[in-house]
Amino acid sequence: MDKRTCIFASTKYQIMNAVHLVITRELVADLYLIDEGIYTDCHTIIENIRRKKIFQNVILVKTTDILNYSMHKSLNSFLCYINYRKIVPLYLLPYLYNTMLFCTNSIIERLTRFYLIETYDYSPKFIMFDEGVGSYFGNMEQIHTRGDKFLRKVIFKKKENSNHIFDKFLYVPELYVHNEDSAYGNIMKIPPINLDTELDVFNDIFEFQDKYKIDEKVIFIDLPSDRVFNENGKKKYYNIIEKLETFWKSELVMKKHPSDKKKKHLNIKYCECSDIPFEIIIGNSDVNNKILISVFSTATITPKILFNQEPKVILLCKIFQGYSKECNEKVIKFFEKVNELYHAEKYYIPETENELFEILDKLKVERK
Repeated sequence: MDKRTCIFASTKYQIMNAVHLVITRELVADLYLIDEGIYTDCHTIIENIRRKKIFQNVILVKTTDILNYSMHKSLNSFLCYINYRKIVPLYLLPYLYNTMLFCTNSIIERLTRFYLIETYDYSPKFIMFDEGVGSYFGNMEQIHTRGDKFLRKVIFKKKENSNHIFDKFLYVPELYVHNEDSAYGNIMKIPPINLDTELDVFNDIFEFQDKYKIDEKVIFIDLPSDRVFNENGKKKYYNIIEKLETFWKSELVMKKHPSDKKKKHLNIKYCECSDIPFEIIIGNSDVNNKILISVFSTATITPKILFNQEPKVILLCKIFQGYSKECNEKVIKFFEKVNELYHAEKYYIPETENELFEILDKLKVERK
């Protein structure tokens, strides 16, 4: 059997990074696209990737078809582990994978790792790769939940392998904050995406059209507010959005979060197509001449991280401290550290609404 790499991805951002890694590192790899029911265009994306012949094989792993043993989450995980020798061959090709690239602790990725360890008489290399801001918070050292660890010890005993140390691929290794009590392996740098040579590839994969370009000068990157904020936080969030709409008027456009299907702010223009990764839309737009505003969205800083481009960035995370568990000290320190990557007068983290609108007044004057 041939030796090669298998790569697992479940979001469009992860697909982008998987494609970029294969192109830049010239990997011989198979892509496993995990369909968890988030997107409706998985089949189209797969066919477009196949036509590019970047990967040896592209496989769709539809989780609803192979993992529904029980409605109860813990019981379902237990049954999946018990049946992993039956489940994994349903999607995994019979190759001797010497390397596995993955991003998260999804059940598919966990089962695959166990299968490779238990089935073949060798030690495959497991490498986690960049999937956004969450990759930099030490999460790559804590990919097992307590319940998961317990189940694995019950089933696999000494072979449960919970302390495996994973190497990592990150765009900005110096931003990584590891847990002090955890070993975290080697961190390898991913080079920025070359828009001159790779943008056309991504445009074809995700079927970008010129009509999706953003002409507006100010982009507000939305978050799933029902999940992120408490009740007072939601009121504050909507209030700030209304003020921004009044302030910027036709210059403002909103980018909806992929998991949020509702258009809640009826007076604001939305991006034409939210099914296309924001990073692809930005790559095709004059992003250096724009202002990106969000509470703490990954998409706000990806132009810098992925393409080394510098729009003006305004992050509202300090304003929402106490209104969201996700606006915590770890997140704020991370974004403060990101500031070191930008040139002066390009990156702002206001502490109050008054400071926010002072910054906006200044930027508006500069644009005239």
